[in-house]
Amino acid sequence: MDEPYLLFTYTDGLGSVPPIVDQFMTANFDLCKGIIVSGNRNFGHAFFGRAGDLLAAQYGIPLIEKVEMRGTPANYEAITDYYYSIWKEASI
Repeated sequence: MDEPYLLFTYTDGLGSVPPIVDQFMTANFDLCKGIIVSGNRNFGHAFFGRAGDLLAAQYGIPLIEKVEMRGTPANYEAITDYYYSIWKEASI
């Protein structure tokens, strides 16, 4: 990666970061401007979007939103607002 990006990932198993995402972040975390994670609350509150929590803590990157299943209009709005705010700052 040679440009800033937002990471959109899922939680694997019972609260794990997917191995491919872990490998990607190890090599490219420095350009990541935020994390969005999808999940399903049916697996329990402790596991919902936990991959996002783990990655945010490990790399000091903001966790923007936890999206359940397909998400809600509020999720999309929060993600869109964050996206435009960071790219507006980057162009100043």
